[in-house]
Amino acid sequence: MKKNLRFLTVILLAALCLLFAGCAEQAAEPDGSAQDVLNLNNGADEVPADDGLDDTADESYLAEEDLAAFAGTYTCRTQGVEWSDLEIYDDGSWTLYGTDATLTGTLVYEEEYEMYYAYNDADDSGCQFNLDESGEIYMGAYGYFVPTGAPSNEDAGGDGEYVDYEDTGDSDGYYIDDDYHVDISSFEGCWYYDGDLSADRYILIDAYGEWFYYARNEGDAEASEIDCGDLRIAEGETSTYYADSDWYSNVSYRVFEFDTGVLTWDEEGVFYRME
Repeated sequence: MKKNLRFLTVILLAALCLLFAGCAEQAAEPDGSAQDVLNLNNGADEVPADDGLDDTADESYLAEEDLAAFAGTYTCRTQGVEWSDLEIYDDGSWTLYGTDATLTGTLVYEEEYEMYYAYNDADDSGCQFNLDESGEIYMGAYGYFVPTGAPSNEDAGGDGEYVDYEDTGDSDGYYIDDDYHVDISSFEGCWYYDGDLSADRYILIDAYGEWFYYARNEGDAEASEIDCGDLRIAEGETSTYYADSDWYSNVSYRVFEFDTGVLTWDEEGVFYRME
C-alpha cells in the first residue's frame, strides 16, 4: 500500500512540473508590448520615435527676429491721453509710460484676424497694433506713436491741438473749419467697438453721413440693426459731431473724433475704423 502511495505521488509531481513548464513557455511568446519592442530592437534602451505627441509649436507668437522689427522708443502724438512714451523690445514685450501709471505687455500676431495685437499684462486685454511705412505706430487703446525725435503735434501745429502727422500745420488740407471738423464723408467705413473685429457691436457710416448701429446679443450669430440716422457737425464744438436718431424722436448721440480713425460714440464707448 505504501509503495502505491509513493508511486502516485511521483506521478502527480511529474504532471505538475510539465504543467508549469508549459505555462512558462507560453508566457515567453511576444505579445506586442513595449518591452517586446525593446527586446526585438537588440535590447536598445529607447522608445519608438513616434510617441503620438504633437510637438507643433504655438504659431500665435512670432519668432523673436520678426518682433524685433518693432523694437525702439516712440513718443505719443495723440493729444488728451495720459501716455507719453512707448518702448518696444526685441522679444515683442513693451512698456508704456504715462503721467500716473506704467503699463507692460506683449505683442502677439493673431492669425484669425491677420493682424498684431498688443496685450496688457495687467488684465490680458488686447488692442490692435500696427506699424505703418512711415514708422508710426498705432495702438488701438492708447493712441498713435512716432519714433522718438520725430515732429510732435505741437512742433507741427504750433498750438498743441491735434494735427495729422504728415500735416504741415495748415489745416486747409484736412479740416474744414477752425473747430477742427472734417468733412462728414471722411467717416465712411465700418467702425468696431474697441478695435475688435469680433466685437458685439459696430457702426456703418456711408459717404453721406448716414449711420447704422448694429449689435449682437450673446449667442446670436448675426448682429441686428438697433438704430440709424444722420451725422452732422456740432457747430462751435471742437472735433464734435451729433448722430441724430431716426428711430427715436429727439435723440442725438454726441460723437467726438478722438483721433484719425477713432470715434467716441456718446456713452457707448470708443469705436475704431477697420478694413
